[in-house]
Amino acid sequence: MSTNQELIAKLKEQVSEVEINELTKTRIVVKVPPSQVRTLAETLKNSLPDISGEQVSGVDLTDDKYEVIWFLWSHSQKLLVTLKTAVEGTTPTVTSLSDLWPGVNWHERETWEMFGIVFDGHPNLDLLLLSEDLRGKYPLRKSFVIDRDRTKEAVVAPPRPKRPDKDSSEKET
Repeated sequence: MSTNQELIAKLKEQVSEVEINELTKTRIVVKVPPSQVRTLAETLKNSLPDISGEQVSGVDLTDDKYEVIWFLWSHSQKLLVTLKTAVEGTTPTVTSLSDLWPGVNWHERETWEMFGIVFDGHPNLDLLLLSEDLRGKYPLRKSFVIDRDRTKEAVVAPPRPKRPDKDSSEKET
């Protein structure tokens, strides 16, 4: 792709329900419904062969409504594409893009673990960061209730001793 406008036109041609905002010449934000995520991602990958998945995250918008965000970077175009979709329900689901960009595998897994957003087709949605007793509790949801004081379980290093103050006569020289 030689220009952002050509890329935007191609995305609009391939995906019927798309909202695209060109924030700068190096940043585009694309919003699509969950059913269109795969088509849009494949179009991006075909249009920008060097585009790679850099990050995936979720946002709890309250009332069982969430947003999934993929950050995709094209080195040749020096272009950051932010792909967003809205999902909802007690088990929100969106297609996994880890087969297109293996680098988002762990990011999708972490987003599932923290928000409970299921990435359909992901090869291994299993605990990555949390202990087994937190399976299915989704600590980054606004509805998450802390069931105990975990500070007592944490291993904290003792404070380091303070350095003695230098003699005031040394400060003057």
